[in-house]
Amino acid sequence: YRNITVKIVFNTSIIEQYRNTTVKIVLNTSIVEQYRNTTVKIVLNTSIIEQYRNTTVKIVLNTSIIEQYRNTTVKIVLNTSIIEQYRNTTVKMVFNTSIVEQYRNITVKIVLNTSIIEQYRNTTVKIVLNTSIVEQYRNTTVKIVLNTSIIEQYRNTTVKIVLNTSIIEQYRNTTVKIILNKSILE
Repeated sequence: YRNITVKIVFNTSIIEQYRNTTVKIVLNTSIVEQYRNTTVKIVLNTSIIEQYRNTTVKIVLNTSIIEQYRNTTVKIVLNTSIIEQYRNTTVKMVFNTSIVEQYRNITVKIVLNTSIIEQYRNTTVKIVLNTSIVEQYRNTTVKIVLNTSIIEQYRNTTVKIVLNTSIIEQYRNTTVKIILNKSILE
């Protein structure tokens, strides 16, 4: 299927006061509460979008998730069946206000699962940064990491990084890095 839009939307207060914290996406507070450097995968259930088109699904993170631990790697994995029968379904990942509210320079990695695009070409993925994310802080790094297998067999796959108007309109030197795995273009 073509033209499936996946939007990752960050809440205003996310990067407001904390530096150098990696964002954790955990449903329950206690999941990461005792262990560091744990990988968490968020999988959207098949039945969420399976009968309805153009339905918005919001994943809201609990306040206490990242409140005490740094350097946890988070992967956002979209289940194959979510988009497999419907086009133009919007999935929004919304981070709770208090998650990263005191640290700056947060690195967020968005990893697309192999099966999402592995059979379809010309799938558009838009990463939309909310206006307030960068509006007070410079030099915040956002890394978009494409899995090796996503593009490794298909050409002409479009990945669009869309920055909201106000993000760059007052501040320069904001870094957005698009990192392609070696095997993607080799």
